[in-house]
Amino acid sequence: MITNKHKAYLLVSITFLLGVIVGASGQYLLSQRQAPINQKKTVSDITREIDQAAHLDPTQKVRIEEIMTDGNQQCENLRNQLRPQYSEIRLATRKRIRDLLSDEQKNGFDRWTRELDAKRAKSEAEEKNK
Repeated sequence: MITNKHKAYLLVSITFLLGVIVGASGQYLLSQRQAPINQKKTVSDITREIDQAAHLDPTQKVRIEEIMTDGNQQCENLRNQLRPQYSEIRLATRKRIRDLLSDEQKNGFDRWTRELDAKRAKSEAEEKNK
């Protein structure tokens, strides 16, 4: 015979177990729906999404991929044109910040900017390889 004490333990255990199951299921479903933050969509990914939304015919798919590729190339050309201006602004900003710092602080700031530049260079190299 089950006593009230045993019923209470059983109820708490079942509630806890259901909470774990629901929480784990929710986490799994959420992780499946979201793309990784840093993952950029390819032209094919975008074309596939447009196809799902608008039901494209094969000729339209090819043309849309061509248009998207051309647009990406134009954006890359613009980035390359503006990159020197961004670099000038970045260097001028760093100089202004550096002028405020003590010699000891400048060492830390210089180390930080070198690390930042290395990350930027790595990111740009990865972007070009895609």
